[in-house]
Amino acid sequence: MNPVEPAEIFGYRARIQLSFHSYMQLASFISVTFACAITFMLRFVASSHGESRINLEQVDQYITLCTFIGFLLFNLLSAALSYLAYRAWCRQRHGLQMTGKFAVPIDSEPTS
Repeated sequence: MNPVEPAEIFGYRARIQLSFHSYMQLASFISVTFACAITFMLRFVASSHGESRINLEQVDQYITLCTFIGFLLFNLLSAALSYLAYRAWCRQRHGLQMTGKFAVPIDSEPTS
């Protein structure tokens, strides 16, 4: 038995304006990915410099956690502040022209 899938229209170009919630969801994904990448990169650079006067085992978890949380919070705060510019840009241009694969349900109603 196949469940009935709603009818959708597919397109590859759209003019959109994300809500704050959707904008922050996208920013959260990017922020977590960036924070992980920077944390691993800094951790690799710190461990590749050979012997250190600091006992890395004692502060390793603290530094890693603080680096991750710091970058994550900074990126999310930046995204929240940049939403104001994004919203103004979209209002002026009547949305942001984007390309990709978009599916719009035919019977959809706007949700706020």
